[in-house]
Amino acid sequence: MVALRIALLLVLIVPSLSCRKDVVGDAPRIEITFPEAGSLQRDARLRVRGTAVNLEQLEVDGVVAEVVGDEWEVLVPLEQGEVTVSATADGATDSVTFTVDSVAPSLFVDSPERALYRDASEGDTIAVSGNVYDDGSGLELIKIGEQIVQPDGDGNWSWEQTLRPGLNEITVVARDIAGNQTDDIRGVMFGEYVAPDETIDPGFDIWLDETSMPVMEQVVEGFITPDNMMVMAGAFESNAVRITSIELSPVDATLTLRRGAIDAQLYVTDLVILGKFTLSGTEYDIRVAITKMTIALAMTPFATPDGRLDVTFSDPVLELLPEDLSYDIADLSDSDNEYLEGLVIESARAGFGYVLSLGFFAAIYDADILNRRIALLGKEVIFQVSFKDVAIFAEGMLVRTTITMPIEKWPDVRESPGALNRLPGPSTGYDPEGEMAFSLTKNTLDRLLHGVWHSGLLHYQLDSAAFAGFDLPFELTAGALGNVVDGQIAGVAGATTPAALRLRPMFPPVAEFDVENRRLLIQMGEMHIDLLLLPPGKPPIVVATIATFLDLSVRLSIVDGVIARLDFDTELRADIAAEPEIDLDDERAEGFLEGLIALIPQVLAAGLDLRGEADITWVKLSDPRVWVHGANKDYGTVNLTMTANPQTLEPPQPAPP
Repeated sequence: MVALRIALLLVLIVPSLSCRKDVVGDAPRIEITFPEAGSLQRDARLRVRGTAVNLEQLEVDGVVAEVVGDEWEVLVPLEQGEVTVSATADGATDSVTFTVDSVAPSLFVDSPERALYRDASEGDTIAVSGNVYDDGSGLELIKIGEQIVQPDGDGNWSWEQTLRPGLNEITVVARDIAGNQTDDIRGVMFGEYVAPDETIDPGFDIWLDETSMPVMEQVVEGFITPDNMMVMAGAFESNAVRITSIELSPVDATLTLRRGAIDAQLYVTDLVILGKFTLSGTEYDIRVAITKMTIALAMTPFATPDGRLDVTFSDPVLELLPEDLSYDIADLSDSDNEYLEGLVIESARAGFGYVLSLGFFAAIYDADILNRRIALLGKEVIFQVSFKDVAIFAEGMLVRTTITMPIEKWPDVRESPGALNRLPGPSTGYDPEGEMAFSLTKNTLDRLLHGVWHSGLLHYQLDSAAFAGFDLPFELTAGALGNVVDGQIAGVAGATTPAALRLRPMFPPVAEFDVENRRLLIQMGEMHIDLLLLPPGKPPIVVATIATFLDLSVRLSIVDGVIARLDFDTELRADIAAEPEIDLDDERAEGFLEGLIALIPQVLAAGLDLRGEADITWVKLSDPRVWVHGANKDYGTVNLTMTANPQTLEPPQPAPP
């Protein structure tokens, strides 16, 4: 029985093994699985894929492919139009026919011209027109912004575009059925214009909240020290009194806001004055001790007609009880004692009144603070700030300013109809946070940025040295650019020829506010950037001009409590505007160069310095927070925290009272 079962098993197994041998030894087979027959492909080098049985390798249009796990793929160069790809090996073959269209439509924009200024008086629409044609799969669409337009039979197209005040970025896109796309970006600056040096009014507002008063009190208290009092001792002195030393305990200051004025009180304790007292021609050594006294006066800051800041003071009121005053001169008559006491009281009143008024004001206010400076990579522009108005309320103090920019134009800056003047809409107020706030409008920023551009601060030639400390995506040489951008570049000049970027902003930057993220946005377009080769001893060679549109999201920080620092997050769009030497692969060139161009804002930020000929150092500012407000969201306010720093104040030498 066992033998019979074994025999039956062999009968079943042997035919099975025979069938398996027939499969393994079958003839080779090839199948192309991608691309599909009749499909439309947009790659001039296509990765063809498929399967193969009983083969280790095969050829696809002469390109060898290895078979791994019965599968293969290979990158095959293709011609345009209808093509047939064949895979062959050991007598096996398969082929597929499909269409290749890797060439984007040819797009020509006739209007508007690049970097066009348009005055509001000319109307708020502009014709966008041009021509398009496609020799491949056929045109799918022409789109201007989000508007699809229909070309006529000759490829001509047009659209009337509505403009908004400020920078208008008009993007025209042509896309064929295969998905290849060409775009062209044009910038139009639209609005009303004023002379670049016309006064900016309003400039910016400064709000000192009532919560800033304790900080200001600390500044006052830190300013009134024995050493500083001795510097200003002339205010204590008269023909009869000469001061040799002063001692006092730390003072306690109180500042109170009310409509129209700031009330100040000084609480002075343990004041000891040593000096000389002359009476009837006789000089006495004198020691005056005041246990406690109070000095009170009102201060009213105001803007002068010439734009400076000044202040008026009420006569200081001295509260001093007789029992809190003592001195050590004996054997004086009653009349001499009365005279001496009056002299001491008047000296104390006049001296501390001076300290709290003219002396302190002169120490905290330097007229040079009105001269503000923006410096960038060795260039600078200085503009003038003027005080327009000062208003005091119980809730805080409001200082309003105007700004005047210089009229001088950098020679390489293009002519313009003037500075963009976008007047702000109604203000809706803001929710202040912190002791100090700076408020300004988009129009103020536009005018400031126009002055920066007008003065040439944004016109530079950046070579490899300018990017020191930054990771360049490739070297700035003809050879490196040829390797990563377009091989034709290396043929224009020797491979080691240095390269550079020349910045030529055609428009001044324009300010916007990012409401959601509470940031300032600066739009720079059209900034024309020339890609230069710099052969030694020869004129620069312009390989290409790229029209760039940069959106800079500004992050504000305060360095050392004084210096404003700007850092940028960048969004970049680039479009090749001219190719005088060679015809570049625009899409590839724009993509590679965008990485380099994106570093430019970082380079500029690293070289940017914002300060004045004098700076406020007696308070340190920190924790900047941005609010965007107004009916049209065109007001921006930076709220700041203040910290007293009185040790930086130096008292002036006073004139005798």
